[in-house]
Amino acid sequence: MTLLDAYRTWRRAVFPASKNDLDWRVGELSHRLDQLQDRLDDIARHQAAAAPFSQAASHSGVIGGLAQGLPETQRYLLDLLRLLSPQEATGVAKARVGSAYDGGYVQLDDVAPLRLALSLGVGDNDSWDVAMAEKGIPVQQFDHTIVAAPSTHPNLTFHRKKVSTASSATDVTLGELLADVLVDSASVILKMDIEGAEWSVLENASKADLSKLAQFVCEFHDLSRLSESGFYCRARAVFEKLNDVFSVVHVHANNFGSLVNIANVVVPDVIELSFASRRRYAFAPSQQTFPTPLDSANDPARPDIFLGRFQF
Repeated sequence: MTLLDAYRTWRRAVFPASKNDLDWRVGELSHRLDQLQDRLDDIARHQAAAAPFSQAASHSGVIGGLAQGLPETQRYLLDLLRLLSPQEATGVAKARVGSAYDGGYVQLDDVAPLRLALSLGVGDNDSWDVAMAEKGIPVQQFDHTIVAAPSTHPNLTFHRKKVSTASSATDVTLGELLADVLVDSASVILKMDIEGAEWSVLENASKADLSKLAQFVCEFHDLSRLSESGFYCRARAVFEKLNDVFSVVHVHANNFGSLVNIANVVVPDVIELSFASRRRYAFAPSQQTFPTPLDSANDPARPDIFLGRFQF
């Protein structure tokens, strides 16, 4: 028994439970049940996503992935990509925030509901962070690979910590970063560029925590691995969870990465996706072609990657 458990046992013995105590316990239990349900939903998604791969592998003799030539491979891939179909937020324009080229992102031009910005992954370019800070939004920056943020601003606070799936002296979880934000408030904007760690962080994120976000901008890596059954299942579970809470409002391929042909479907290895809260905004199918005039190539020495309407 920990010291805290011993204190709680003593307190319950000495002081009768008040209505506030009971309300707090009910609320805490409800939150934990929501987190458990989210985890069970994730497990169910993994199992559902894995089933077609298992069937196809048994037919083709492929273990651990799908054969490039199988029609089923293309169908499963298209099913996943449809979760990323861009939508238009009704009555809300988009804007580029941050630098031209690498480090800038296109998102909804709506800061009114925002009370906090989280920047996960800073590196040597925090132009997005500075731009948000200049809009009057407090920005919390997290990056364990650098000693200090490149820029200073009264609204910037830097933490030399890694965003991970478990808390420690050097690591922090997404749930911890959002702990003081009300569920369903949709009052935070999150920018995430953590070089492949986004999959595990989002896999472990609860929908209750994601519902605290008004907007979410993320660079997703390694889509070239979608022909691998394990990676496909993880990616599909993550995108299905995000699709429950958000709509995609912008897509842009990072041209530092390559294009890969999987079962005659060409996908970028690295893609920047901008999401907006279904709770806060209304949506209609987008008619835009990507890249748009707001976009610029991450690597200005090479042409940007044409994605068309990104509808599958």
